[in-house]
Amino acid sequence: SYAEEFPEEVNAIGATITQMTEELREVDHPESIFLADYYDAFGNAITSQFPMEHEELWKLVDQKWMKVSGRMQPIHPMESYVDPNGLLVEPDLALSFRVDRAEAASINELTEVTKGNMIGYLSDKYNDKESLQTSVGPMQASIAGVFVSQLAGRRLDFRPAGQNIPNRSDVRIKDGVKIFLDSEAIHQRWLVQREILIKMFGEDVVKEQFDSEPDLIKFAAGIHVAGHEVAHNAFVQEDTRDLIGAGQYAQIEEHKADTTIIAAAPEWLELNEQKTFLKAIFAGEVRSLSLKHDDSRKPYYNSAVFIINNMIEAGMVFLDKQGWHYDDGDAKLATFFKNIRNVMTTELVPVYDERDPEKAKAYIEKNFKLSYILEEHFERDLFLSSLKK
Repeated sequence: SYAEEFPEEVNAIGATITQMTEELREVDHPESIFLADYYDAFGNAITSQFPMEHEELWKLVDQKWMKVSGRMQPIHPMESYVDPNGLLVEPDLALSFRVDRAEAASINELTEVTKGNMIGYLSDKYNDKESLQTSVGPMQASIAGVFVSQLAGRRLDFRPAGQNIPNRSDVRIKDGVKIFLDSEAIHQRWLVQREILIKMFGEDVVKEQFDSEPDLIKFAAGIHVAGHEVAHNAFVQEDTRDLIGAGQYAQIEEHKADTTIIAAAPEWLELNEQKTFLKAIFAGEVRSLSLKHDDSRKPYYNSAVFIINNMIEAGMVFLDKQGWHYDDGDAKLATFFKNIRNVMTTELVPVYDERDPEKAKAYIEKNFKLSYILEEHFERDLFLSSLKK
């Protein structure tokens, strides 16, 4: 435990938390008691030197945290991007404040529309699935919005654009989740994505097809990222992760969240909005492809392989003598969405509904396999252009 390995530092943290909770309990504010209870649980967990107690201690931290409902939200260590078994608690802290001004206000509004419409689509389409019936409550109970954060620990190295926490299925099902959207991180990622797109398609194409989309960032945050985070709860039951297998669940879950919002979005988006939505997604997936050799990003890479494979198959992304092209013509767009929905219904939902590890294995082997064009041409050109720079 950290308390055993770094006793001086962790004891200092524990002392600070104890002093803070004592002061919080004297503050006359309805939120102070919930913050005090939360920090008490957090202090007990971080200072414990008995690993066999840690699961219950950290679970209690999650439960107390879900009762903190104010505009200010602390975020404690809850997930690891480098541990597929989910047993590692990394030093990871943030103090986040909900933003309701300017761009954030429109993203927050769009987030609520996305959540409601996506739940409606899933309920109509998969109402006969027990796994969906179990997960509708947690999806509806999710609280989502744009937050600005003071960061420390692990997230100084990896800053998530969206975070859907806590991760314990039993806590999610009983208490719901909180979804944090970081619009600043989304803006920063777009700058990186734009540079990668320029390498693949050229400055003129990016200016014409991507820069001309005034709602690109808004759709990326309020539809894709928000829908993705809400969709993490879809089709998940308390034993899903254990039955599918922790390693396989880690490989497939980010992809499931992406696929769910992609399948649902055409139900309420107009044609031009669908095109903006997919451009935002495509830019993000190309970035994920470029991180192929970062093991911590493997789940996102898997999803990128699936999405771009399907874009290539639908003719939306293709190569000719002039180079790479992105074509979201109406017919190609319709083909892409039809194929995504078909895979979700016939292959992906059964994996979660039946919680069958063999089906999960077969799904991963089939749908995360690079097509010839993606592997031998698109990825090669992507990495070669990076080396030239």
